[in-house]
Amino acid sequence: MRIGTAGPGTVPHVSGLMLQQKLGCKFTFVPYQGGAPAITAVMGAQVDATIEMVQSMVSAHKGGQLKILASFTNVPIPGLEEVPPIGQIYPELQEDLPYGPYFGPFVKKGTPQEVIDVLKEAMDKVIVDQRWIDYTNNLYLTRINYSGEEAIEYLENWTAKAAWLLYNAGAAAHSPTKFGIKNLDLLRKLEK
Repeated sequence: MRIGTAGPGTVPHVSGLMLQQKLGCKFTFVPYQGGAPAITAVMGAQVDATIEMVQSMVSAHKGGQLKILASFTNVPIPGLEEVPPIGQIYPELQEDLPYGPYFGPFVKKGTPQEVIDVLKEAMDKVIVDQRWIDYTNNLYLTRINYSGEEAIEYLENWTAKAAWLLYNAGAAAHSPTKFGIKNLDLLRKLEK
C-alpha cells in the first residue's frame, strides 16, 4: 500500500512505522512537501492513503472527498464519533496511544521556579476553562493535560517510541541506546 506522508521522520511516517511494526502492515512511504499535499495526493489517487492530523482532513471527510478510517487514539474524538479509535480496533496498539503531535508551553531550562509556578497556575485554570475545551474540541485535539514530571515522562516516552520505530525500520543509523533513549517495548516485555 502506498502511503503519502509529510516526509521521513515526521509524525505520519512514524505512525505508519508503528502500524508496520505492531500489526505487520507493509507500506511504501511516499514523501510530500507537507501534510496538505499528501492529502491532495490521496484525493487524486496518486497514493492509496495518508496518515495526517485529523483536523486537516475533516473538511474533505465531511465533504465525502476522503474517508478517515481511524484516529490514533483509544477513545473517540469529540465531534468525530463516527471515526473509530484505532486502539479499539487493534487493542495491541493501546499502550502507544494517543500518538501524534503534541503542543504545550515550554520554558528555558533554569527558569526560576516562581515563574514556572505562575505559568502552571495559569495553565491549570485554562485547562478547565470551557473556552479552551471548546477550542480544542473544534480543532479535534485530544487533551492530555500533563504537567511537571508526568509531562516529562510523556515526552520521554513519545521520543522513545519515535526513535525506536525509526531505528527498527532502518531509518536511523544509530541505536537510540547510544543517546540514552530507553526501549519501551523491551521494558514492557521485561515487566511481563
